[in-house]
Amino acid sequence: EDDPGPGPAERLTDEYREHFRRLAVHKALAAAWELIGHLNRLIDVEAPWVLAKDPARSGRLRAVLRRLTEGLALVGALVWPILPRTGEEIWRRLGLDPARMSLDLRALAGGLPPGRAVSAGPPLFPRVEFGGGRADVRKAAPPPNQPGSPAGIEAEGTISFEEFKRLNLRVAEVVAAEAVPKSGKLLKLTVSLGAEERVIVAGLAKHFRPEEMVGRLVIVVANLAPAKLMGLTSQGMVLAAARPGEGGEKLVLLTTSAPIEPGVRVS
Repeated sequence: EDDPGPGPAERLTDEYREHFRRLAVHKALAAAWELIGHLNRLIDVEAPWVLAKDPARSGRLRAVLRRLTEGLALVGALVWPILPRTGEEIWRRLGLDPARMSLDLRALAGGLPPGRAVSAGPPLFPRVEFGGGRADVRKAAPPPNQPGSPAGIEAEGTISFEEFKRLNLRVAEVVAAEAVPKSGKLLKLTVSLGAEERVIVAGLAKHFRPEEMVGRLVIVVANLAPAKLMGLTSQGMVLAAARPGEGGEKLVLLTTSAPIEPGVRVS
């Protein structure tokens, strides 16, 4: 009950080192972003805000928060060679000394004593707002005690066209959908990609009933690494956008403007 289970940190760190050894920097960053995705899924599955309400599960809560803190510290170390200011700021907000940054997982675990103060700050990766036909990048304030970017906006999140082409975006038709037991957020979707069907676990349950999803055309990331969610293997990601509304954000599914055969590549 007290252990959320092993994570992929060691595997991804080894992949990261190997990619850097081969000077494949974009692949090294992809490993870092895969770890971020794992941490996001851990939050969704474990729901620490729910664990915090049950004193009997305090041990589980502490284990989950430690796993997340260690994971974030590792993310800071992984992105530091490419985004040094961002990596150092992650460590500062975790109450860690950036001068002692390391990819040694044992050193990370030993450097997180209980009671260490953490701090909040502006978003490290500001959201891109779309309005009036233009993309408005809302720049966060520079981290404390650090100069602002000379260009005004630091293009930390940009990718090359070659990197974009690695994304395999496909049109898919939802042929079956059901709620995931013991989860208030997840739906198990069976989607058709024309020549094959696969299962995608998506955080859509608060926005769509299962029966509303069946028959829809959606856009999916078809070459996303498989991930385990609530005991299910998810083989892809459904793309959606969030818009503000009464009672909070509402998800809008990305789709096509006209009927099209499932499996067609989006480019």
